[in-house]
Amino acid sequence: MFKDKVNYIKGHIPKSLKLFKIKEEIDFLHIDMNSAYASIEALLFFSSQISKGGIILFDDYGWKNRDETRKEIDKFFNNKKGYFLPMPTGQAIYINI
Repeated sequence: MFKDKVNYIKGHIPKSLKLFKIKEEIDFLHIDMNSAYASIEALLFFSSQISKGGIILFDDYGWKNRDETRKEIDKFFNNKKGYFLPMPTGQAIYINI
């Protein structure tokens, strides 16, 4: 049902992101990279395309062995408008306003 709305990108970040052509605003973005560098590169690439009310879900935000990812994500959102919600599951959600 959603096959024309979902994009799977294979390869190493950030090089593989160049293969993705953004056609529309993004309503939901799930970042699960297990790497601070890849997470931030994906965030930098896609963040300007997140729709108002759009959501970014970070899978690796609050895990003990992913402190670098949390620090980089916190730094990115430090001066951004929106709602950033760390979750007790180790994930975090950002809602763009």
